Amino acid sequence: MLTSPASATSAPAAIAPSANAPASDAAERRMSRPTTIRSAPRSRTNAFPILSAVDVLKDEKLADIWQRRGWLWLGGRKVRLNLCSGAGDLGEIFHFYDVSNPNVFSPVKFSTPAAALPAKFSGPVQLPWDKSSESIRQVSYSFGHSFVLDGFHDRSSRKETDAMYEGNVLSTGEKNHYSSKSSILHLFGDARKGYQSRTRLFGQVNAAFIRFANLEVKPEDADVAALFAAANPPPLYLLRSISDEAYNNSVDIEEVGRRTLGGPLLKSGMLFKSYNEYAQLMSRVVELPYRESYNSMQDVYDAKVGRTFPSSAANLPVDSGDKVTLQRDQHVFFKGVPSADAVSQLLAGRVQIEVETINTFWERFLNKQGELELNAVVRIRNPRGLDMQIPAAGRPQPMVVRGGGIIVLESGNLVLRGISCSSPDQALTILLRGNGSVSFASTQPNHVNLIAPDAELAYGSKFDLTGTLCVGSIYADHRFQGGTVRFRAGQDPIVSGYDRFYKVFVDPKDSYWNE
Repeated sequence: MLTSPASATSAPAAIAPSANAPASDAAERRMSRPTTIRSAPRSRTNAFPILSAVDVLKDEKLADIWQRRGWLWLGGRKVRLNLCSGAGDLGEIFHFYDVSNPNVFSPVKFSTPAAALPAKFSGPVQLPWDKSSESIRQVSYSFGHSFVLDGFHDRSSRKETDAMYEGNVLSTGEKNHYSSKSSILHLFGDARKGYQSRTRLFGQVNAAFIRFANLEVKPEDADVAALFAAANPPPLYLLRSISDEAYNNSVDIEEVGRRTLGGPLLKSGMLFKSYNEYAQLMSRVVELPYRESYNSMQDVYDAKVGRTFPSSAANLPVDSGDKVTLQRDQHVFFKGVPSADAVSQLLAGRVQIEVETINTFWERFLNKQGELELNAVVRIRNPRGLDMQIPAAGRPQPMVVRGGGIIVLESGNLVLRGISCSSPDQALTILLRGNGSVSFASTQPNHVNLIAPDAELAYGSKFDLTGTLCVGSIYADHRFQGGTVRFRAGQDPIVSGYDRFYKVFVDPKDSYWNE
């Protein structure tokens, strides 16, 4: 097993190894395969402690917080993440919100530098105002540009409708391309109120956000400026998403509520000389390197004045993940490219006991209390390709594991209904060989390392996993409620004592081998 960021000074973190795969449109819409997910750690002394929002937020200001939260290796090809905000008390995940008060979500505004704006933004413009029924008047206006980067909302306790579809802000093309399948990205991060999951990502990862673009309108005439200042809520001029074919110089740019506040009667051609200029600044789904969103999040916590995007800081550097080094002090545990196939072969080569069927496995390794007492590396041949449910049907959830060990399932699908290790110093690893599926059929927590590099992650229920997750692909379904994946800090090789997770009991007199 490979674990941790690539430095001896990094705090505990973990991944499961992964391999590269050819890029495709489908892969970019979902994730490259195999996909490896690591996220927020839990305590080494308790597998499932619950932290308060205060405990989480006190570390948010640290620029190197990613070193303590694990990291994600998403193959070596381009991966597109449609980052979604979560719903209600799940908090805002991968989302540009001020979380100083976890019960109030305040969107953060980024200003576009004047140098990046078209020439017509350089000085005041004389335009008729919208109160034309009172008098025909020319008012001097100055224009700027800002935007909010927002997550992809599905229906939630905060939104009665899909927010990304409201008000025709996004074009049909944007909606069709990205859709609400972003809900699967609840997988990343720890779902707590006010928690911004800033986790390090290796590989060519582009984050996709909705950019709600705002035309900043500033009246130069004092009386009109007073009308703007008195408006509640303040005037908002969103530049809606328009396709190349639909654009012309006569597109109206109006206040969102269509209120007459003394604002300009404004057509697109008055500020933009071409569709290309407009497209650079309009509302749309934007893709950008993940590190840019991370670095800008640090500006949010530092309350940087004159915040722009991307940030001028570079807390998180470019790292393709092609050269991973795991070491403690002077000892190097691993150096190279993570490979899920290599781990699969290694574990399969360590088999100590073989059984023919899933039923035989349960008969042999369930103790009188109905607990799984494994203490070995066991291969289940499963020639009929039956699904393996853990715990088995009719058994209480979650299943308690004593002693740890490894299950190598040669064929079939894996269905998890809840797994709990009896001690935080124990771990169960399941290797699924073949191109089956891994699914969760219960909301019970699962304390397990899953390695299934050729399998698809499916779901029948919202899930909670502590351990390693390495799968070939993730089935995208907007009906999915999401889940939480957490890594185990104690399994990191750079942490003293990590080898206790690699011991396998053989007999009372001697017993264990250690990688």
